[in-house]
Amino acid sequence: CEITGASCLTFFEALDSEESQFKYVEEKFPLKLREPVARYLHFNTIRRLDGLVEKVYSNFKTDFFPGETVHLRRNKENMDSSTTSQQGTPQPSNLAPSDVSSPLTDSQPHYQRPYIIKEKVQFNAVINPNTKEVIAPGHAKYMLVEDEAPNSNTSNSSNKSFVADESQIYRDRSTFTKHLIKCFFKITLQRASTKMGGPWCVKPEYLQMYGLTMDWPAELLRFKDDEPTNDPTPSHEQSDNADSLSK
Repeated sequence: CEITGASCLTFFEALDSEESQFKYVEEKFPLKLREPVARYLHFNTIRRLDGLVEKVYSNFKTDFFPGETVHLRRNKENMDSSTTSQQGTPQPSNLAPSDVSSPLTDSQPHYQRPYIIKEKVQFNAVINPNTKEVIAPGHAKYMLVEDEAPNSNTSNSSNKSFVADESQIYRDRSTFTKHLIKCFFKITLQRASTKMGGPWCVKPEYLQMYGLTMDWPAELLRFKDDEPTNDPTPSHEQSDNADSLSK
């Protein structure tokens, strides 16, 4: 199976395995997360697939995007772990008191109400111009609204909205795992060239979906495969061959 890497399978077993893994990724991997991850992967030079999985997992674990479904952290200790620059972020418990239940502990995995990210604002790091020391790290803030139930008659416009930062929200654990990321890679990625050290790239069938092109970055052109010539035979040899045939 190309996606899972499982061996000793018959053709039909491998086909069924690939189909089931493809459906698994389609069902679980967040739709709004796929394009940012694909853009990060396109022409990425990390050679080992496992290393790339680890990098994506660490980079996107606390990075969220508009349209994603997230949950609030109920543990107050997590709420208070924000940096100094983020202490002004309105707490969800203050902004939407009717929506926040009592704090949950790790031993009480109760259902967490889902919210939709409506907007995202990215703040750059604050750096001392003289010492170049980072005074406050870069961070993001998100506007959230309650996710509607399928049978709800209310609209998003009537739902309360509030602001949270990355330390206060998280994805459902089942939608962002290293196994899912690796399966997404196997479906989406291929080597951009046959040269040693060549980067990864998104497969041609997914380029338009994620708004990407095969325009190589200038710093990676040395890895690009040489363009094949239409006719490698020199013109004088063609003329000699034609004369020999006419005799």
